Amino acid sequence: MKKTTLIIVFILSTTVACNDDLFDLTPQDSLSGDLIFADEGLIEAFVNRTYGDGIRHGFRRDANLDALSDNAYYTHNNGTWNFLEGGVTPDNGEGTTGNLWASSFSTLRRINLYFDNIETAPVTDAVKEQFNAEMKFIRAWVYYDLLRWYGGVPIVDEVFAVNDDPSLLVRSTYEEVVSRIVNDLDDVVGTLEMRDNSGRASGIAALALKSRVLLYAASSLNNPSNDQAKWTAARDAAKAVIDVIGDNTLHGDYSEVFLGTTTETIWERNFAGGGNNIPLQNHRVNTTNNPNGHAGWGGNTPLQSLVDAYDMANGLPITDPASGYNDQDPYVNRDPRFYATINYNGAMWKGRQIETFNGGLDTSEGPVQPWNGGRTGYYMKKWLNEAEPVNESVPSTFPWIFFRNAEVYLNYAETFLALGDEVNARIWMNKTRTRAGMPDITETGSALVDRYRNERRVELAYENHRFFDILRWQIAEDVLSGPSMGITIVNNNGALSYDYSREVLATRSFDASKHYRFPIPRSEINKSSGLTQNPGYN
Repeated sequence: MKKTTLIIVFILSTTVACNDDLFDLTPQDSLSGDLIFADEGLIEAFVNRTYGDGIRHGFRRDANLDALSDNAYYTHNNGTWNFLEGGVTPDNGEGTTGNLWASSFSTLRRINLYFDNIETAPVTDAVKEQFNAEMKFIRAWVYYDLLRWYGGVPIVDEVFAVNDDPSLLVRSTYEEVVSRIVNDLDDVVGTLEMRDNSGRASGIAALALKSRVLLYAASSLNNPSNDQAKWTAARDAAKAVIDVIGDNTLHGDYSEVFLGTTTETIWERNFAGGGNNIPLQNHRVNTTNNPNGHAGWGGNTPLQSLVDAYDMANGLPITDPASGYNDQDPYVNRDPRFYATINYNGAMWKGRQIETFNGGLDTSEGPVQPWNGGRTGYYMKKWLNEAEPVNESVPSTFPWIFFRNAEVYLNYAETFLALGDEVNARIWMNKTRTRAGMPDITETGSALVDRYRNERRVELAYENHRFFDILRWQIAEDVLSGPSMGITIVNNNGALSYDYSREVLATRSFDASKHYRFPIPRSEINKSSGLTQNPGYN
């Protein structure tokens, strides 16, 4: 395909610029490709902007912290965030994904433009090698993000011109996209610094992304024949990360992991004050997810099913008659991760007890922003900093963690489960329980699989894993169909004793014939005769 001359709209701001004086010499509304790739500072700014566009963090939107899964209910749900009202259609799929298709292919176009021009750019080979590796990492991330939502997507290596045949845009298979991701990641591991705390791509981030991608590829949704070679590849990829991070490197306090950099963090996105030139959007998680009685927006409120997933402190599920669970005193003696993740009725927060009983301060009947009252009887605590003000004009600055050691340990455990090695599976999944102060898991067979999946759920809650785990395990029709439950709490005449009863909030509908993949936007299907839609969507 012919190479085209392009004009690139390039927003110049302090979040992108590496040298503020540099831009005084050039027009500040747009720059031609020739100008950008003639200057090392502009090239770096171009790469930095590609990070911000291509790698989307979990705080990017108010309602994406597990609100698609059975972990959370978005208080201000309008039917496009989850499957509560019959799922998504080709018209609103981009609303659910945050315009993922359009933004991803825009980013891939930037990356292709970069590779079309970088070889003739007047910079050293060392600079080219570094930037090339970073752009390949971003490209791998973008394809991974597309893959987990849509399945196989077009692999685009050229900058399309206006008059190019749209039928050239054809979907590759899932396996072909995985291969492309893995090839890019393998290419960059030896070039990038193994550890880079600035937020730029690193060797360990590439290894961690490869581990996740190969785990997804081995899972039943994408590996219906249960090809054991795929599980072996996923096991080896997780082991490659562990060879770098070590086999006993979980931070001692679970709750501290999510409020700043710890040794458990593999790769993260910094925000304002982060000290690098990657675009740093401030985030508002402390405002969007605090209880409304503290002027929060009650965003991603926990569902009862997540609350029930936390074991008792003795290690037994609450469904076990021997566990000691009392449904009228439900929050005592639970897994410590429960107290680090969920704000519940009676929990201390910002100097007072949370009130989610009927008429309480943190409900839609309270005097402070009642329209933001959570409907489930719970509020999210994980990711929130109790010391920060709940104020939209005072954004939070602590980082979003893309990868941490606990995820990789659990990835490794899952591969052993699939390969029939229950001993090693228990060893690796029990590491997260040991850190939490919980007894070891001892089950075998299908019960061990269930325990693993529950362990992954509670350990990684609100880290944007649960929805994609549900999909790749092909259990969504079971856990995302039917009633979504909260808790109703009645205060007995102000006596600080309560009656608890479960409440149906809504009825979800998950259509297994189509919802395991999201729809490609209809507008894109209409543009290209070669682009096929996912099954079940018109």
